Amino acid sequence: MATYLFSVPLINGKTKAWKNYIKEIKDNRYEDYKRSRQNAGIRTEQATLQHTPGGDMIVVRIEADDINKVFGRFFQSNEPFDVWFKEKVLMETHGMDPNGEIPRIEPVSLEFQVSERTETRAYAETRKNR
Repeated sequence: MATYLFSVPLINGKTKAWKNYIKEIKDNRYEDYKRSRQNAGIRTEQATLQHTPGGDMIVVRIEADDINKVFGRFFQSNEPFDVWFKEKVLMETHGMDPNGEIPRIEPVSLEFQVSERTETRAYAETRKNR
């Protein structure tokens, strides 16, 4: 499984609409959303609103085996939730064409992670050397 990170700009003035659609998903469409993501092959998805000097962006983190398959399945889907999501979220708030080219994502080139095991071992070594 791999982690994919990407950002998608919001159309100027569409931040409130995006927030409303996310609220609708959380409140009334969560089961459909969950099924959509499972059908696409997504194991984890996070979307975060980021305000930047160049405009509002959505930063997305997806964990899946193959991001190209995820996009292919999702963009080809005619399931009612997926059609709604493509129309409302992708087209209306991001200005994306779900029938166009699948966005290209390059793997993350810089990553840092500290595991709990490493921290614990380092702490134990420090205490032992006192």
